Amino acid sequence: MLVRMTPSGLRVPLRWRVLLLLVLLATLNVVFTALTRTEISHVSELDEVGARLVQATRVEEQLQATRDNQALTLHAFALTGELQFLREYQEHRLVAERRHEQLVALLEEEPALLEGAEAVEEAMSTWESRVAAPVIAATPAERARVGARLVGNEGRPLFRRVRDAVDDLAGGLDARQAETTASVQEARTRLNQQLLTMSGLSLLLIAGSVWAIRRWITVPVGVLSSQAKRVAGGDLDAHIDAVGPPEFEEIGHNMERMRRRIVSELRSTTRAFEALEQRAPLVSSLRSLLQTRSATDLPAGLHVSAALEPAHGVLAGDWYDVVRVDEGRAVVLVVDVSGHGEEAGLRALWLKHLLVPALRMGLEPGDALTWVSRELGDTAEWFATCVLIEVDTSTGTCLYANAGHPPPLLFGPDGVEELEVTGPLLGPLPRQRWATGQASLDADHLLVAYTDGIVEARDDSGDEFGDERLVESLRSARALKPDTLTEHVMDCVHTFGSERLADDATLAVISFSAADRSAATTPEPDPVRVP
Repeated sequence: MLVRMTPSGLRVPLRWRVLLLLVLLATLNVVFTALTRTEISHVSELDEVGARLVQATRVEEQLQATRDNQALTLHAFALTGELQFLREYQEHRLVAERRHEQLVALLEEEPALLEGAEAVEEAMSTWESRVAAPVIAATPAERARVGARLVGNEGRPLFRRVRDAVDDLAGGLDARQAETTASVQEARTRLNQQLLTMSGLSLLLIAGSVWAIRRWITVPVGVLSSQAKRVAGGDLDAHIDAVGPPEFEEIGHNMERMRRRIVSELRSTTRAFEALEQRAPLVSSLRSLLQTRSATDLPAGLHVSAALEPAHGVLAGDWYDVVRVDEGRAVVLVVDVSGHGEEAGLRALWLKHLLVPALRMGLEPGDALTWVSRELGDTAEWFATCVLIEVDTSTGTCLYANAGHPPPLLFGPDGVEELEVTGPLLGPLPRQRWATGQASLDADHLLVAYTDGIVEARDDSGDEFGDERLVESLRSARALKPDTLTEHVMDCVHTFGSERLADDATLAVISFSAADRSAATTPEPDPVRVP
């Protein structure tokens, strides 16, 4: 919504307020620029007019001096008859014509003054035609008499008319120049006033903009920041008020909703923790009972490194263990029970309490699974997959049984071999039998057992980690110790998928060192090379 109606009235969005400020600033700038340019242009025009008037006054003074010289040289010619005075008269007359033309050009935009200049020229022309021309045209014998009559009696009034016209023109020039000077001063005063006015308006608008920005932005942001800081500091009961323009009100409302949601989720989490605490003894007990025995209780020469990550909580349906049968034999168990959480943990514990005694009775892996299946009976909907690997450290022989579990991988100098499945799943099909397979685990071999949580880990696009990536991750970790090797593989799984797996994941790496068969205790595992 562009405009919001609140109980307090019409609320204008911040963007409109800022836009209005920008429009006001832009309008002020345009008006200020236009008025200033107009006044400056007017002052420039008046200055040009004044300059022309000054020049016209100077030309008019020079023209009047030239005309006076015309009258003097004509009078001298009439009295003496010398042709030198006549030539000077003609020269002054030509100069007067040029200066008159110059004066007319300067007064072209001044009609009243131009009319005065024409009046002077007309009076001068009358004097020339009625006085100068007859004197020049008279014969030498009559020139003195004609000149005395025309120059003295008739010429004086005519030349006085010229002077009167000149005085009128000079007075007009002075008056116009004074008017122009006054107009220039008035325009400059007006320009200064405009500059002061616009500067004052600019300062007021800037001050108003600063006040508005503080009220519309700085203060609301400070209030929201302070309130958010209180909430972030742990005061989740501190209410976040919506202040400022509609945009900031919306932010405040969203922050308040977020605070309430955090409080709600925190309360739910607290209740969940309380419920978990009520069931914690059961979970802790199951986890302790399913925990693997110490890896130091192994026959000499046998090394087992394993990792288990529950998909949910701390209790998994996966489990692994190492059961020592006698001085030279041990069985590695990797089991995957369907489901997650407490129910799967209870079923896993049930299986463990059946499998471990079966192996301690000396049953081969296949026979142990057959016996356990009969003890379980029909498990209805739940099932389990498992692999049992018995290693004889005196010969390096491996006896194994696989109940529907991903085939263990035997790495050797000649490549990778899968230890095939020897029977169905445990649980839903009672009275089944499992065969026992055999393999050889030499010092340059490596046996890897895992659950499907490893190979079925998926990335964001839905692709699985798969058997090929598992083999490649094992091969890439050449010359690593068994513990480091399992960490490397789990890191590869998480890098491919995510930090939290969708299913329980278990990985066990079994290696054998013939040189350690006679040792009473297990030394630090040597690095294992994955072929």
